[in-house]
Amino acid sequence: MVKKICWILEANEDLRGRNLCTSPSAQTKLSLKAQEFVEESFRLGYIQEEELSAILFPQAKSTGKRRIFISHPHEYAQEARAIKELLCPAYKCFVDEDVWGQVDVILRQIQKKKDKLYLSECNSWAAHMYLMLSRAILKEIRRSDIFLYLSAKDSTNIDIIHSPWIYFELQAVQLFNSCQDISLIENFSRQTSYPRMDYDISRLTKNFLPISYDLLQQLSKGDIG
Repeated sequence: MVKKICWILEANEDLRGRNLCTSPSAQTKLSLKAQEFVEESFRLGYIQEEELSAILFPQAKSTGKRRIFISHPHEYAQEARAIKELLCPAYKCFVDEDVWGQVDVILRQIQKKKDKLYLSECNSWAAHMYLMLSRAILKEIRRSDIFLYLSAKDSTNIDIIHSPWIYFELQAVQLFNSCQDISLIENFSRQTSYPRMDYDISRLTKNFLPISYDLLQQLSKGDIG
């Protein structure tokens, strides 16, 4: 497999200030098809994982364009969509929230049934949902030619993040590029009223190429040389 190009871009006001033509938010409502499927799963007493995964995580068709996977903190979803919109004429960009926004919606729906479910059953549903999401993310990263990590602006420590999903994505692209074993570096932070996981990403991003907003604008007009 050809190594993926890895970029790192700091979120900035140029991105936030763009007027987006695309939808301003991810899917926040459970589609009728997904809702019916979940209800049927409760009636049957089991989950048909393959069918549900196809509903929740549709795989985009190949367009012949180079594919960019955009990894971003949740609070910078608007900037991620701005990058997608900027580059979409020349590239096929993937922002997971734009197509896979229903997992948390399903889990909230399941929580509403908690008076009918044991805690272990709720946890089992969550485990299934996140396992399917992890597999879908791996497929998209594997299909991508370029991995772009949108880092938090003005972070006190750019090498520490708190999102397990970003950490998972950075680990995945490292694995695809190096074919080496990956290891977790985790510490509990005491800065909040509850234990928060700290993820050290310094070794995962050390080989990423810094990219600027100006360069993104140039790339939007054509492919990489």
